[in-house]
Amino acid sequence: MAHDGDAVGSRRTTVAAADETEATSLAPGDSTRPRRVLLVENTVRGLGGSYESLFVTASSLDKTRFEPIPLFFQPNHFAEKLEALGIRVLLAKSAHFWEKKRYIEKSTQVRARLPRGGVLGALRRRVVAFLRAIVGGIPMAWSVYKILRRERIDLLHSNNNLQRDSMVILAGLVAGVPVVAHERQLTRCSLLTRILSSRVRALVCISGTVLEFAKTSGARTADRRCIYNAVDVKGLRAVQPSLPPGPARIGIVGRILPKKGQRFFIEAAARVKEKIPKAEFYVIGEATEEFRNYEEELRALVDSLSLGSCFHWTGYLDEPLALMASLDVIVHAAVEPEPFGRVIIEALALARPIVATALGGPVEIIEDRISGFLVPPGDASAIAEKVLALLEDSELGSRMKAAALRRAEDFGIDSYIPQIEAVYVDALRLSKGRPT
Repeated sequence: MAHDGDAVGSRRTTVAAADETEATSLAPGDSTRPRRVLLVENTVRGLGGSYESLFVTASSLDKTRFEPIPLFFQPNHFAEKLEALGIRVLLAKSAHFWEKKRYIEKSTQVRARLPRGGVLGALRRRVVAFLRAIVGGIPMAWSVYKILRRERIDLLHSNNNLQRDSMVILAGLVAGVPVVAHERQLTRCSLLTRILSSRVRALVCISGTVLEFAKTSGARTADRRCIYNAVDVKGLRAVQPSLPPGPARIGIVGRILPKKGQRFFIEAAARVKEKIPKAEFYVIGEATEEFRNYEEELRALVDSLSLGSCFHWTGYLDEPLALMASLDVIVHAAVEPEPFGRVIIEALALARPIVATALGGPVEIIEDRISGFLVPPGDASAIAEKVLALLEDSELGSRMKAAALRRAEDFGIDSYIPQIEAVYVDALRLSKGRPT
């Protein structure tokens, strides 16, 4: 993979530069070249659901209308998968000092001695944000700006959220390229981000929860749309379990951090174990450096509950779907509102019964008692009760599996891609003759 924005992959075809006065009509049968869309993935601490979504978007767009060019700031297996599909991928260097292991360790120690609230806490956060912008954000903006100009990009799609992608958005505005932004978090906007957001052509919110939050977050984008994340439903239905038939298996999937609620999954596991002694439990995911201590606390909790022999810690998996397909029940135990919940739609498409906390996105995805169960957050007893109900009542499990497959169709690529392409078309047409 080439660095600093150089194209990579075995297919190195070059699209001829079009005249700058080229029409932006994208109606079917348009004879002009496909519009180049730079999809920027700004996460450099682990791989999350935004990578999955970018892969779905880039791989599924109508290539006769749009030429997706993903830009990453760290090597990853999604880039390799995209290259294998013949999609040109760019890799730029990251100057994110705050993502470095040494910084995380030192800053964690310092933060423990400083107030997190009040005037001093607010001052600390502003100083850190300023340093990040100067040391990391400005170089990133410059890197994205150069790529936009060199590659003659028609549309910039920032793939994370307004606050995190503020410098990416700034690069697009300075380069005169129309910007579409994804909003995947429940994060308030800084003053700079508020100003920049007013120039973003469209804000794509991944759930109704995020859309409602965006009304009070400070985002000033006029065009806001709720477009749910999507999965390849047909592809997921073809996934085969990686484990042979065996004991009851229950798992939780996602990064290991407090808000994901792994602690309550473990406490629920102890209750399930009392009823089903041979049950096995899987924690699929790992903690970033910032939350290593939390993972150690969870492992200690497992040992204190005498669950060590039936607990499996997989760490991060590039391809967790086959293991997910081996589980009898998947638990989503978040204790803070989830912007969406990609794991949930993957579970639905795999026909896996799911028990999730009734916060944020999962409430919009799961039909309670039909395609899954919704339980109160932080309630290990409720989680255990629903898991046991699914394991002990095979008829209930079968009904929920069938309902899950039907519900998964609502989050398929065939529904998602036309909506994303419509956003692109509107942004390009709105920008015709109106430089940013």
